[in-house]
Amino acid sequence: MNFKAVQQAAGTNVIMSGTILEFKGEGVSPTSGKPWKKVVAQDMDGEKHNVTIRGRLPDVNAVNKPAQFTISTYNGTARDGSPYVGYSGFCDPLPDYSQTTQQVPSPAPPLRQATQPPAPVQNQYPRQPQPETRDYGKENRGKCRVLLYCATLKAGCNPEILNEDVKLLKAIEGLVEKSMNGIGGMPNPDYVGGEEPEPPF
Repeated sequence: MNFKAVQQAAGTNVIMSGTILEFKGEGVSPTSGKPWKKVVAQDMDGEKHNVTIRGRLPDVNAVNKPAQFTISTYNGTARDGSPYVGYSGFCDPLPDYSQTTQQVPSPAPPLRQATQPPAPVQNQYPRQPQPETRDYGKENRGKCRVLLYCATLKAGCNPEILNEDVKLLKAIEGLVEKSMNGIGGMPNPDYVGGEEPEPPF
């Protein structure tokens, strides 16, 4: 596309390839507070116009290098009162392919002849055997205790009262021991704890 296509689009954004020839000035928009730069741009046909660039602003490195403009026209009034058509939009510099050289891939290294099988990988952090020191009776008491607390809460006991009511806590601990030792004075043969506690009631 060129400046003629931008003029024919009459206010609609058009993507155009061209070159920034020079910078004419810069400023800040009084309405949006965003910066702008005015450049002299040349399209691929050699036509030149002033273009106000907004958004990502080009720097001095963009002069005389290919760029892609997304611009549209607008109607303005000069200081002397005469109307004019202006150009504004955005500019993205294009990569300069004239400086790049095609890189030849380096040849692959020759294949090694395997002389020995690879050594097995040794674990730097071997797993240490852990001694069996679990207290299953204590674990089972904890599980039983949790079930009894949950049942107490489900029955409607306030959790704040449960933590402060010593009599209720002793009753739960008694039920835990009863569950572990057996009910009705019959001992649980699998229980490995101490003596049977007194009933809480």
